[in-house]
Amino acid sequence: MTTAKQHDYPALYEKTIAQARKVLAGVKPDQWSNATPCTDWTVRQLVNHMVSGITRVKYAMNNEQSPIQPGQDVLGDNPLASFDKASKEAIATFKAPGAMEKTALGFRGPQPGSAYAYGQFNDILIHTWDLAKATGQNTTLDKQLVEADYEIAAPQGERWASPAFGGADKPSIGASADTQAKLLALMGRKA
Repeated sequence: MTTAKQHDYPALYEKTIAQARKVLAGVKPDQWSNATPCTDWTVRQLVNHMVSGITRVKYAMNNEQSPIQPGQDVLGDNPLASFDKASKEAIATFKAPGAMEKTALGFRGPQPGSAYAYGQFNDILIHTWDLAKATGQNTTLDKQLVEADYEIAAPQGERWASPAFGGADKPSIGASADTQAKLLALMGRKA
């Protein structure tokens, strides 16, 4: 993956995790079955996807298959505690010396650790917006995170054309849209 400048993916990931945690902590007990912008998922399913991905980091970065099966519940009775435990391990894994230069076992096969870390950063950032939107919280994402993500994602526009990112249903936005609106449109979401 080529970018205009080198990014500190572990730092971006850690900051994104902190923002996601604040939104997750704001989910009310009666909101877990709410619909989300990810039309196939409820709030609980979305958070389960996020925590599953965070949990997989330690396996992927060690070039191992994760024992977590798609859709497997990893939240238990305390989603926030599950998020915190998985996040602590993932952040430590990404911050380990040489982690960004390692080969990680991603969904698309082996890839550089930095590319895998970017994918995880993007996933958590975009799903944080989804979670905030679904639960009526502030949907403004951290400006530094949005700008870094857009700088990396925009040149790879065709990569985001899959149904997982909104596919052909990408909303049109005006030229004067802010960076968050542009990033969200690229990911198939309307700000």
